[in-house]
Amino acid sequence: MPDINHFWDRLTMEYRRAMTMQRNLTLLLVRAKIGAASAAGDNASALGDAAKAMSRKLRPTDSIYRLAPEIFGLVLPETDTLNAKRIAVRLQEELQSVRAKHGGTFETSVHNYPDDVQSSHELEDIVKSMLPVKDQYAVPTPVPAKT
Repeated sequence: MPDINHFWDRLTMEYRRAMTMQRNLTLLLVRAKIGAASAAGDNASALGDAAKAMSRKLRPTDSIYRLAPEIFGLVLPETDTLNAKRIAVRLQEELQSVRAKHGGTFETSVHNYPDDVQSSHELEDIVKSMLPVKDQYAVPTPVPAKT
C-alpha cells in the first residue's frame, strides 16, 4: 500500500485536476481504533484486513493510502459530498467483518472540494491535524547540499 509521500503527490494532482476541470474531489479519512487487548501482530492483521475490505469497495479511479499506523486516506476523484457519504456507509458495512473478527471501531470523515474546503492547503491541514506526530508526517522539504 502506498505511503504518505505518494498520498501528498496524488492529493495535489487530483486537487489541481478538480479545480481546473471544475469537478468535485473528496478526501475520506478512516481512523481505526483496534482493541487495546490485541497483540501487535493482531493489530497489524486487523489493519491489513481493514485495508483489503476498503479496497474492495473502491472504483478503479479511487486510491487508498496508509497515512499513519491507524489512519487511512482515500482519495475519491469526481465524487460529491452525498456520494462520498454513501461510500463511507458502504465502507462501514464492509468493515463489519473486521470489527467482528478483531474488535475495535472505524471512524470515517468526509471532506469535499469545493463544498467543505476551498484550497489544497485546507485539505492538507485536515490530514495533518489527524496525524499523531505532525513533524514526522509533514510534507518533506528539500535539504540543501553541502559544498
